Amino acid sequence: MSEWGTGLAQRDESVASEPLNASPDRRLPILHAVTNDDVVLRADFEDTARQVMHAGGPRIAVHLRASTLTGRRLHDLACRLADLQNETGAWLVVNDRADVALTSGARGVQLTSRSMSAADAARAAPGLAIGASVHSVEDATAAARAGAMWLVAGHVFETESHAAEKGRGADFIERLATTC
Repeated sequence: MSEWGTGLAQRDESVASEPLNASPDRRLPILHAVTNDDVVLRADFEDTARQVMHAGGPRIAVHLRASTLTGRRLHDLACRLADLQNETGAWLVVNDRADVALTSGARGVQLTSRSMSAADAARAAPGLAIGASVHSVEDATAAARAGAMWLVAGHVFETESHAAEKGRGADFIERLATTC
């Protein structure tokens, strides 16, 4: 099952008003394609990622999310995707691994509940764009204060991957939208 993430919280209004062809280092992509282990392990993954990055250019971020890969394998794949990022203007965002994002040349890192904090990531990797997955208003507030450029609201809808938990629903999104 693949996932697609949205829900970007853009914090700098001057960035939001820039033209769509603004420097990819300043403007956040409007589209985010989020992978998972099943997607990344497909034989055609790199070809598909290349097509997606070419199609979206600086308007898309491909999130490399693969928790079962070894650090070395994830880094090697991230390096190849970073080359595509540089060729296409698309963004590569590495999930959970600021070290891999920084050393591969990715534009960003997506932090999860098991990652280092956004504040620690900002200190460890200055200049790296930071996104944070949040599961509470407190998580969101802390991540935004620490410099997260976007937030991904986790578990809004009921899903098979969280079968034992009820989705957080629209109330959660409303609280995030009025707080962050």
